[in-house]
Amino acid sequence: MRSLQKFSLHFVTHLHHFSSLRYPRLSPTSSCNKTIKLTEEELNRINLLIPRLCLSNNLPQAISLVHTALLTNPPPTSISLSILVHSLSSDPDLTRPISFMTRIKHTNPTFLPTISRMFLSSYFKKGQPRNAMKVFKWMTRPDCPDPDHRFYAVAAGGFCRSGALLESLRAIRLLVGSGFVPGPDLRTQVYGALLRVAMIKEAQELSEAFSGCTRNGGGGKKVVSLLDNMIACWVE
Repeated sequence: MRSLQKFSLHFVTHLHHFSSLRYPRLSPTSSCNKTIKLTEEELNRINLLIPRLCLSNNLPQAISLVHTALLTNPPPTSISLSILVHSLSSDPDLTRPISFMTRIKHTNPTFLPTISRMFLSSYFKKGQPRNAMKVFKWMTRPDCPDPDHRFYAVAAGGFCRSGALLESLRAIRLLVGSGFVPGPDLRTQVYGALLRVAMIKEAQELSEAFSGCTRNGGGGKKVVSLLDNMIACWVE
């Protein structure tokens, strides 16, 4: 464990020294991103260390290690993020998760949609829809990079299962607005939720609208308009 911790500190120190920059001055186009590439051995050692740091409750060092590793633009699946996300989302306080995502947003935002989606999924699995709602609202702010369609799909499904139908409709509206169509499972969940609150007409209209909507955006405007009207009426 000590040798891995020493590697973590050495790696983080080495990379920051090489770039001659420190957060928050680091940017996605800094020289360290273009020059330093992690070897397979380094990636393996990092992935061994992350769970050990998390399990020993050394989360600040785990965050620093992951953040610094992501600065080198590794392949998206090469860093084990799930254990860190699980550990951070186990705390009802969102200070650390939001701080971590803020660092990613300012230094390597290409990883933010994936990480934010993982936080969403984790909070829903833990039965914490309010925290998922906070992550959703944080990610859909104008100063954040646009989430991908998978983020919206996870949000819509999670909110629907949690009984937050209005937020689910908002997430679906953003999903369709980005040019994608909800999958069959998500559609079934939403239809069922609408029927349970006696919104029979709305469920039928939405079903018909989705039937004429294709993945490349065909018919999407009709769905967006319908969802906008449903959301507006709900809010009123």
